[in-house]
Amino acid sequence: MGKKNEMQFQAGLSLPVFLAQYGSEEQCRAALMKQRWPEGFRCPQYGHEGHCGHQ
Repeated sequence: MGKKNEMQFQAGLSLPVFLAQYGSEEQCRAALMKQRWPEGFRCPQYGHEGHCGHQ
């Protein structure tokens, strides 16, 4: 038998759970924003909460 693919068999989210949490672009964007700025975005230079959403 061949070598087992370690990435494929690592512990983590099942596909249905992953899709429920990150299945759309908006869900991915929201998760990234929450991970990066858990208390909400604040401009590091000026401290305000505004930002532009380049896509």
